[in-house]
Amino acid sequence: MFLRIDNAGSEPDRLIGVETDRAEAAALHAMVRDGDVMRMRPVEGGIEIPANGHVLLAPGGRHIMLVGLRQRLVEHSKIALTLIFERAGRRDVEAVVQAAGAREPALPAMHGRPEKKRPLNIARGS
Repeated sequence: MFLRIDNAGSEPDRLIGVETDRAEAAALHAMVRDGDVMRMRPVEGGIEIPANGHVLLAPGGRHIMLVGLRQRLVEHSKIALTLIFERAGRRDVEAVVQAAGAREPALPAMHGRPEKKRPLNIARGS
């Protein structure tokens, strides 16, 4: 799962865990090069979000891995996640399911126009 996390605060924070009831486990992973092969590996120690900065969880890099899905994912449906931060605590978010290979976040239509999406801002609690 991919998203952007903003930190408008004056101190860095760290994403240290993810929970969802849609899978047996949710984990922070990263793509790493092993010779000529890209492999997925768990992220040790979490993902730092710099003060007054942001982090992208994106294809080919860091992302949230769902393991042991409890039901099939349906394109355009939503999945509830709880992101766990060292400083900001627990934050509930919804992710939109996209087709395999999607390269950018889905934008749900509202009256025929894409809705502007806000990134999760951990400092402001949005």
